Amino acid sequence: MKKSTVPRPALARRKTSNKAATPLRRAIGRPKGTASPVGRDMLIQKTCELLAKVPLKEVTRAAVARAAGAHPSLIRYYFRDRSAMLLAAFEHLTTEYLRLNEEELGSHTRSADSRLRSRVTSLCRMQVMFPFFHRLIAEEVSTQRSAASRKALKRVIERGLTSYSEILQQGVEEGLMRTVNPAFLLLAIIAMAHSFVSDSYVLELATGKQHDDEEFGEQY
Repeated sequence: MKKSTVPRPALARRKTSNKAATPLRRAIGRPKGTASPVGRDMLIQKTCELLAKVPLKEVTRAAVARAAGAHPSLIRYYFRDRSAMLLAAFEHLTTEYLRLNEEELGSHTRSADSRLRSRVTSLCRMQVMFPFFHRLIAEEVSTQRSAASRKALKRVIERGLTSYSEILQQGVEEGLMRTVNPAFLLLAIIAMAHSFVSDSYVLELATGKQHDDEEFGEQY
């Protein structure tokens, strides 16, 4: 009887110690005592820099860690997985596009044609700077099932749709444009900008000279 009797306090202690022995599910964020200067913003920046140079499939957490000179475990504290990291990069790049758009419009008149030209030009510039930007949206962000990715993509699309709707309305009032579906205009301009980079070989064959982003971009 003595041998088969297990004191309850011992069970309680064992259960507690087992629970304490599995500590690896930690909240996202920098661990206490970490002295590394690399933070979330820098990791996003390095992700975007990679998106400017290498195909999407090569932009991994390990690759970003190498680019930032940080241990791979640090990225896991900020981004639960690769998808979360790429989503953060997408949100950063869309903010960069808005900055480029404002820069492009600059001191020009806020006429409908100027506003439309600035959006087209800035999106083409964005695509040249980050050749895999469109693939990031089409192959990664749009396929993610998280609520955060759907919300981020919807916000960008709705913002673009609102802007094109306003430009078209203004253009019709100014007698410069005709009424068209703003969703079709949005899609056409995205395709235009993406094709300028992804189908550059067409320009090279059609013009008989090497594709130059700056020269052809201005003409385009």
